Amino acid sequence: LVTRPLAGTPLLWRHLLGWHPEGRAAARSAAVLDHTRAAHAEALATSAGRRHTGAAPRA
Repeated sequence: LVTRPLAGTPLLWRHLLGWHPEGRAAARSAAVLDHTRAAHAEALATSAGRRHTGAAPRA
């Protein structure tokens, strides 16, 4: 069994983070967003089949 990356961008996931602006999580929202972006960038950098080009995904 061998895995191969799919050509193009056939799959797309969208993740949303949300919180109430007056809730307890609001004070930490910037830190959570920074951590999330860093984890995503690290995952892309170490993924053998996926490299982020900075371009917007094709619809």
